[in-house]
Amino acid sequence: MSDQPATTSTEGLPPTVAEVIARIVAATTEREAEDIIYSTMLRGHERPRTVEPPRPAFAERTPTKTVALTFPFTLAGQTIETVALFPPQFADVKAVSDNEITELDMYARMAGLPVAALEAMRWPDIDAVTKAARRIAPTIERR
Repeated sequence: MSDQPATTSTEGLPPTVAEVIARIVAATTEREAEDIIYSTMLRGHERPRTVEPPRPAFAERTPTKTVALTFPFTLAGQTIETVALFPPQFADVKAVSDNEITELDMYARMAGLPVAALEAMRWPDIDAVTKAARRIAPTIERR
């Protein structure tokens, strides 16, 4: 018998649970974490399709609050200089309460912008937008 510890090759073996968890924790987006889960732990399972309910089209109105950005920017060819906020839809308030979407998701919907636009803002601007959105939206108790 040798005093050397036995070594085994893990080449070709599925990742350990600890390795998968570490990759999920290191993921930068929810979608990336889901991709890791479906490509490792749920291999062979189909990702459930998310069906977004139709969003209503509201009549044109003056925004409840418009925030002028200190640091305007361009994202996907759209220049964003101001953010016009409207009251949230009840479905969005309920979704935040049920932990189905984040408050940032709701704020983006209130502004009619993708979440990526809010995430791209510099600090003073996102701070002003979220403070304004919080004054418009109701206080939300999470379940």
